[in-house]
Amino acid sequence: MTSDTDQFATIEKHRGLRPVKYQFDGFLVDLNGQNVSYNGQQLEVGGRAFDILVALLERSGQVVSQEILISRAWPKLFVEEANLRVNIASLRKLFRENGADTEYIKTVQRRGYLFTEPVEIINQASLLTPTMSNLPKLLSKLIGRESEISSVQELLLKKRFVSITGPGGVGKTSLALNIAKSLDEKIYGNVCFVELALVTRGDFIETALVSSLGISLRGRNAVASMVSHLKEKQTLILLDNCEHVIDDVSFILRKLFREVPQLFLLTTSREAIKVEGEEVFTLGSLKVPPQESDLTAKEITKWPAVQLFMERAISSGYRRELSDDDAKLVAKICESVDGNALAIELAGSRVGQHGIDGTSILINSKKNIQLPGRRDAINRHQSLKAMVEWSFLLLERRDRMVIVRLSIFVGAFTLNAAKKVICDDLLSEDDVELSIASLCDKSLISRSSGVIEGGYRLLITTLRYVSEKLSESGEMQTIEIKHRQYLIAVLARSKSDGYERSFVANNDLADVLGNISASIESSLQDNANKAYVSKLVALTTPVLLRRSMLKECLNWTQQALNCLAADERNTEVELALWEGLAVSVMFTKGNSQQTLESINKGIELARELDSFEAELRLLAGLHIYKSRTGEFQELMGISEQAIRVSDKIHSDYFTAMAEWMMGVAIHLCGDQTLAHEYCEKAMRRSTTETFYLDAFGFDHLSRGLIVLARVLWLRGRPSKAEQVCEEAIRVAESRDYGVALCIALMSTATVSLWSGDISTATIRITRLIKNAKEFSLEPYLAVGVSMRGYLAVLKGDPRVGIEDLRAGLNTLSKEQHRVLSTEFLLVLARALSTVNLGDEALSILEEAHQFSRTQGEQYQFAEVCRVRGMIYQANGEPIEQVEQEYRNALTIAQEQRVLGWELRAATSLAKLLILEKRKREASEILEQTINKFGREVGTLDMKVALELKKSI
Repeated sequence: MTSDTDQFATIEKHRGLRPVKYQFDGFLVDLNGQNVSYNGQQLEVGGRAFDILVALLERSGQVVSQEILISRAWPKLFVEEANLRVNIASLRKLFRENGADTEYIKTVQRRGYLFTEPVEIINQASLLTPTMSNLPKLLSKLIGRESEISSVQELLLKKRFVSITGPGGVGKTSLALNIAKSLDEKIYGNVCFVELALVTRGDFIETALVSSLGISLRGRNAVASMVSHLKEKQTLILLDNCEHVIDDVSFILRKLFREVPQLFLLTTSREAIKVEGEEVFTLGSLKVPPQESDLTAKEITKWPAVQLFMERAISSGYRRELSDDDAKLVAKICESVDGNALAIELAGSRVGQHGIDGTSILINSKKNIQLPGRRDAINRHQSLKAMVEWSFLLLERRDRMVIVRLSIFVGAFTLNAAKKVICDDLLSEDDVELSIASLCDKSLISRSSGVIEGGYRLLITTLRYVSEKLSESGEMQTIEIKHRQYLIAVLARSKSDGYERSFVANNDLADVLGNISASIESSLQDNANKAYVSKLVALTTPVLLRRSMLKECLNWTQQALNCLAADERNTEVELALWEGLAVSVMFTKGNSQQTLESINKGIELARELDSFEAELRLLAGLHIYKSRTGEFQELMGISEQAIRVSDKIHSDYFTAMAEWMMGVAIHLCGDQTLAHEYCEKAMRRSTTETFYLDAFGFDHLSRGLIVLARVLWLRGRPSKAEQVCEEAIRVAESRDYGVALCIALMSTATVSLWSGDISTATIRITRLIKNAKEFSLEPYLAVGVSMRGYLAVLKGDPRVGIEDLRAGLNTLSKEQHRVLSTEFLLVLARALSTVNLGDEALSILEEAHQFSRTQGEQYQFAEVCRVRGMIYQANGEPIEQVEQEYRNALTIAQEQRVLGWELRAATSLAKLLILEKRKREASEILEQTINKFGREVGTLDMKVALELKKSI
């Protein structure tokens, strides 16, 4: 884009008084003759050098960049700067050889060149007759279109013929009037405005033009009269609203453009004129703030769409200061009408009466298309309905039928989707393809910017108008069923690619999810039109779970199960619905009896149907349910069943999932060595780059990595455990799945807390709480709060820790989410003992002991004994009793080969022995345990042990 100076020079070139000669110090530059003379004697100057000199003279006293000079002398060519320097040097030589003692052309380092002397401009006499302009008065300031004004003005002055196109209400007329107004002043008022909205017949266009130009017709040929008249003066003609008479307009404009070289043509239309010489400028919507952001009201009101809305709101009587929340709501309103200027104005004008909240409700209702505008507005801008209806009534019958049927789509759709859904005996595939292209040309359909490549979408206001037409057409039920069948085919195709590709497939389905949701909702609400809905919900559940749309999944699966057709019972459709219901109930309502019943019902049906993959996924769900409820003693049996089922599937993916389940069960039961073997076997069957298995709402690769990290830490390899933690988080993040990320953060934060890594634990716990809130995952939020308490205890603030631990444990108990109950109870008991609440500490400890013993959580036995010893010691119990608890902890840890707990037990015992003057024994116990870790010296426990050994 050229600078303001370039635009001014271009305007000067085309206006009535334009530069013809430049004069300075005896030199005369003649633009018409393309020559330079000195004191009347013509000098030899090359064509490139002449163009460079003229560019410098046009801007005398200003620095002109090298880029501008090169573009003037070598338009549309790429040349080196050396060529420019050669021509500058030739000009300087020319001036010196003719007696100049002044350096007319000065080099400005890294900026360009400067003509230093004053220049006299000699103008041609005015060619213009008395001025003529009939531009209507601009009613208000144009907001957010500064760049567009500059771009169109530049294009118009360069090419002479520009059509501003775009959908109704986007602001084409306002933009054109502002451009014409700015040029009006520069070409002495020779601007002719022709409003074609009221011209109902093509043969009236000539009459409207002749009348606006003030021409007396000579003979019957109006176009010839206009050509003759306009050749006498330079004029800008603005034709507004050409779309309904576009064929007749195209003939006239083609003739005028060809035969009147000093004429400028500016048109507005919902589609291009499509004639020789026309340059099309497509006007987009006003820019709207991003919806997913933490912008303040001050930042949001900098966006053009919001500025226009608030200007109209204030004009309607709104006087309140805009809060951050109100500003975000305004941004949503602007986004909900696609940033359309007219729709924003109409919405803003209701704020004085309804407030921002009321306007939001109004604009998102079906009644928004009826919102009245200003009484003095042109008819097609009196309401959104009038705006869309104007375009709709101009369409031929085929295009009307296509756009009405396309209203079944919500959001994006492809050409193939349109053909599958709306073709019939009346509309062939060729008809649909041609019609969509035509509707795009007419700005009634736009290209989609979503995931779908080559997708289309209807603007929201258009969609609401033609949706009403579809409801009135009598075709609604037929089109709905075809739409549903198409969506079922898309979902079935993505599923047939295999579970290993579900991640990619579900992301590809992101842009059709709006269509799926609308189809399901409409069919569930319509008792007479439930065909295929259960099948559609069944196929959609994996997508809903992947995108954490748990409430929708719960609602739809329940309703779909209630309206199953007789031929859908005891089929894969019913099985998928039970599976989706079980997952969504677990994550929205906790570990309830309904969750267990749904899982068991699904397992029973999967076995009846010999659906081994579904059975394994549901067994994984049962495994997760029992883990969450703390019924660890049942996990071995479930894992053994999973191994047997996976053997029937013959797939590394499902075998790995069963092996991870077994690894979890063995880990919780206390055999970390065997658990490690199962985790490593599962890892060898998969790679983090290509493997993805989502079963029962869990990413089992991420789950396997989490268990592996815990096992590694317990076995005395904290550094490797931390590496696996980072990988688990990376995998969960790559899935873009809220539940998976919460689980990864929850488990890896536990490892950080075990290591005493306060910084890393803080980051993970903070993220866990944030994500749990974002996806309304109450159990994980309670885990995050409990971990925050754990962290406070670790940092030496037990009272704050006690408060968070109690709050979190209380919620987890209500949710029956007990997977980390023993862990949190042990930390709470230690914290209570620290603040001299020893009796309560013992009570909490016994609760932890009882839970871990009855539920089979054997890997915590050593820690239970150690913490009991700590409380006994703080309470002043006999030393022998304290020592026995520490020795029990050490023995259990050694038997289970849990080095992490062994180091803690050895350190606690050594501290006691030192107090008893038994330093040698303390040193031996410490050294024996420390040596098992090799070079692993980074954890807080190890640092404490090493410092203690050093002090002996």
